[in-house]
Amino acid sequence: MDKNRIRPILKVAEKAALLMIEKYTILTSESEVYYIAIVMCPDQKLDWFKEHDYHDEQIEEIKDMVVK
Repeated sequence: MDKNRIRPILKVAEKAALLMIEKYTILTSESEVYYIAIVMCPDQKLDWFKEHDYHDEQIEEIKDMVVK
């Protein structure tokens, strides 16, 4: 198969995948359950948010959300 023919298809698939990830990232950020599930996961807790560049204020808000 010609590599030049495959590239445009891969670009379309890549763009679609990135749009889907963006969509679900926005949806999960609007749900408290998402944050609570990560914090309650024994091997993640608040470290997951630190590793993914959440600001200290955001992490504190998430902590308050879980403990309320």
